[in-house]
Amino acid sequence: MSSTAQVPVEKWRVAIVEDHALVREGVRRMVESFAECEVVGTGGSLSDAVAIAASQCPDVLLLDNVLGSEQAIPQIPKLRERFPSCRLLVLSANDHPRQVRDALTHGADGYLFKDCAEHDLLDAIATVARGGCYVHPLLGARLAVSDRSETDDPLTEREREIARLIALGYMNHQIANRMFVSSRTVESHRANILAKLGLANRAELVRWALDRELIGPEPASRA
Repeated sequence: MSSTAQVPVEKWRVAIVEDHALVREGVRRMVESFAECEVVGTGGSLSDAVAIAASQCPDVLLLDNVLGSEQAIPQIPKLRERFPSCRLLVLSANDHPRQVRDALTHGADGYLFKDCAEHDLLDAIATVARGGCYVHPLLGARLAVSDRSETDDPLTEREREIARLIALGYMNHQIANRMFVSSRTVESHRANILAKLGLANRAELVRWALDRELIGPEPASRA
């Protein structure tokens, strides 16, 4: 009677660093439910991330972008330099294209939104563990749109400032006083700005300015 030896399945060793205990526990349970993964450490701070990476040598480090008062993304280059074999997957509640681009520019191997499905988390871990770069398709699409918008901005610096003031609710004469030009000149700039951007009115200009973070989320009204 012969028996066939069972070949052990190699698992990806995953560490989780997230400062909110409930979120950390939820992510841990989710990762442990994947047959392909093994959780080798959890923590809630950047010092925890360093300690776990040094002692456990994880294949993938799931790293929250904000750990208490610490910003994790600026520390990614140091983590990569010290632990070159560890793949870094940023787990964030912030889905703004600029944040995604910032993480990737600093050397993250992937960026995942916290409100993702289980299959997205497994896909992200598998992709970065195998040497790839992962960005959720929806975030990737927003990143591509943002990139096109920034490179296609046709406004001059003066027009951009006038657009910002218009979006904030300043009247023509107020803008004229601030920029030492006539109200007629401001009106001409306003028409040119809308035409260049293909916008119909101030409401659309406000949305345009918000997308580029030229103004805050609640533009003030100027009497």
